[in-house]
Amino acid sequence: MYDPRDKAFYASKYLKHLFLEEKNILIIPFEENWLELELLDLSSNKIENVTSLSKMLHLKFLDLTFNNIENIEPFANLINLEELHLSSNKIVDIEPLAKLTNLKKLYLDKNRILNFEVLKDLQGLQILSCSKNPYLGQQIQLSGLEKQMPNCIIGDGRRLEGEEYTRGDFYWDNIYTPKNKK
Repeated sequence: MYDPRDKAFYASKYLKHLFLEEKNILIIPFEENWLELELLDLSSNKIENVTSLSKMLHLKFLDLTFNNIENIEPFANLINLEELHLSSNKIVDIEPLAKLTNLKKLYLDKNRILNFEVLKDLQGLQILSCSKNPYLGQQIQLSGLEKQMPNCIIGDGRRLEGEEYTRGDFYWDNIYTPKNKK
């Protein structure tokens, strides 16, 4: 568990990368020296509230996979994010992500998301992974979304091979790639 007396959390003000996966963290502390972070891995913890992340404007990579997050409104400020991992949480509404125009890779598997169409204007998005979300009409919605995002691989579960594999290592049941779009 995170202990604020631990000197590792008071590292240099030039700290750029921080890996705190599997530390049983419940609350993300706000540390002044974290403001310049570009990479933060808090995966496999017990985090519910992500409000303190809204101040980390330099983040390019953020991994919060395997936590208990429901509200992602604070992410709307993280406009420099290029890669975001939010799989295996309790997220329903992803509208705050629509403002993250620098996103290239987005992982939202195993959540409670009902509408992915809010992401349609993220034209720089290259990979959207969204398997095991309990929304109705999954294939129809993804099929429409893939036409609106012609440069994005959108998938939900099967293993990629060859050229597709070089863009990411995923297991997708159905995949919509730029090369098979009409």
